[in-house]
Amino acid sequence: MSRDVITRNMFPFSNVNKGDTIIIYGAGNLCKEYLPQITSTGYCKCIAIVDKNSENLSSVLGIPVVEPEHIKHLNYDKIVIASKKHSNHIYSSLLEMGVDSKVIVRNEHAYKHQLGDKFVFINDYSYTPKHRDTLQTSKIGSILNEWYCENKNDVYSLFNKFFSYKHNYEKIPFEPESEDIPNWNNGYVHPLDAISVYGFLAEKNPRYYVEVGSGNTTLFAAQSIRDNNLRTKIISIDPFPRASINKLCHELYRIPFEDMDLSFFNDLTSEDILLIDNSHRAFPNSDVTVFFTEVLPSLASGLLYTMHDIFLPFDYSEVWSSTQKRWYNEQYMLCAYLLGGGGGDKIVLPAKYLGHQNDFTDFCKPLRGKGQLFHKKTFSGGFFWMEKA
Repeated sequence: MSRDVITRNMFPFSNVNKGDTIIIYGAGNLCKEYLPQITSTGYCKCIAIVDKNSENLSSVLGIPVVEPEHIKHLNYDKIVIASKKHSNHIYSSLLEMGVDSKVIVRNEHAYKHQLGDKFVFINDYSYTPKHRDTLQTSKIGSILNEWYCENKNDVYSLFNKFFSYKHNYEKIPFEPESEDIPNWNNGYVHPLDAISVYGFLAEKNPRYYVEVGSGNTTLFAAQSIRDNNLRTKIISIDPFPRASINKLCHELYRIPFEDMDLSFFNDLTSEDILLIDNSHRAFPNSDVTVFFTEVLPSLASGLLYTMHDIFLPFDYSEVWSSTQKRWYNEQYMLCAYLLGGGGGDKIVLPAKYLGHQNDFTDFCKPLRGKGQLFHKKTFSGGFFWMEKA
């Protein structure tokens, strides 16, 4: 069978909503690759291109080029940085101009850390990603229901321990106040996930807390270390962390997970915690593929590990596939692992599943509900915690 394979730089569809009005910062080659992708699909509308050399360039593919100071006069939903070399500098300059960080799409999140500098299209197979409600009524649903029936008391006991830190949770601000401390309304880590990171560190006092994918979770981990005087050292593996966390870490690996010397993970023991929150996509030798095929089977017995954006036994959000085009598939790898017995690994805390159990959410009333810390925020999560057999 012949294959027609095309490689090019991909517009960051997953970080821009369909129908958004955008500005592209940078009038170079990357911009010229992005524009045809969004105009041919009608995905979003670019109203302007920002470049400091606008006096030498009036437009790109019919879109006007303006100076950076014009940004304050424009109405837009997102600013997409179309520069690899100057991405960090542009990001900092936008913040200095008063642009909200939440509307800035940085170049490093435009699939660079997932597939290198190129995105691959294979045109010999037609497929449209879709949502399936039947996943929750399949065998994986039965596995989790049986687990909950057998381990409900252990779950309640665990969360009673987590609730004991409520006085510390209440000191964490709801809105961002400093880049060094966490906040509950960060847009990336739901309360149940943040509490699990904080609580597991506080309870286990691990030697090392290793994050593959860093940012807001790192802030909650560091807060737990400070509050509880833990021995824990933070190790971050992430080419482009979502938050400024370098000074909080003991070791930094600013490379993709799949490029790590995998012997690193042989040194982890039951005294450590491993968190995986990376591309969520299994491609030939991508981070997810390498984790499931090479790292997970060799992890030490008793090691507590977790993966993010795992919604089992529910499917990924329909909007993630149909509109945002995230096309995650990591949880299907985990689903297959669990259906095959999971190597005997113990399920400890499947956050999304627990968030759908009414008796569990009632049990969590010390933290959620009227007058409590999370009265105005959904008490949910996406971490799936397990212990290696």
